[in-house]
Amino acid sequence: MKKHIILVQLLLICGICNSQNLIPNGDFEQHTGCPGNLSQLSDANYWIQPSTGTADYFNQCANNPISNVPITEFGFQIAHSGGAFAGIRTWTTGGINYREYIETPFSSIAGSSLVANECYHFQMYVNLCNHCKYNSNDIGVYFSDTLISGVGNWNVLPYVPQLYNNTSYADTLNWMLISGNYTAHGGESYLIIGNFKSDVLTDTTIGNPAGNENMAYFYFDDVSLVP
Repeated sequence: MKKHIILVQLLLICGICNSQNLIPNGDFEQHTGCPGNLSQLSDANYWIQPSTGTADYFNQCANNPISNVPITEFGFQIAHSGGAFAGIRTWTTGGINYREYIETPFSSIAGSSLVANECYHFQMYVNLCNHCKYNSNDIGVYFSDTLISGVGNWNVLPYVPQLYNNTSYADTLNWMLISGNYTAHGGESYLIIGNFKSDVLTDTTIGNPAGNENMAYFYFDDVSLVP
């Protein structure tokens, strides 16, 4: 019996060791340039914005108080790991349905697409900006078969995310984990993160009454997807 128990434990350990992150540059450390301002997500390797909503990239190599880490346009924040992260608005006052998203392809480790009926574990770390007056729990993750790009507006993307966060994250100091399991239908090759709900359906609360940014804005770091 003891031999069997040891064997099972070894198999579990090997399975964990062999599970590689299918999100390329999930920690946003790889970059082609240091961001000189906001709206420069393209400086982070493998990440794009699917629409005209301007996602942001922050890196400690930036020599400015706007896109630097830990000093950013929206407050002070140390990266969850390394010295870089991304940021997007998930909601803005005014009822204009302005949205920002970040998108990435899956790594070639997965053959560039997910396997049908395979279960994958997704997780990422999020943090609400210091200057945000509002917070929201509406952060979704959409697995797409095709690349979504060149959308000529900043409206809510018309897709239903397979994973959705139902917990409000009002902490502006600590990074908080969002995670979930997803069973692939097969062929998914891209992942998009953002708020897929309209302003009317988005659940918001006032997190910082003294905040000077009338929006919910989150930083993202250490995004991963493993079988």
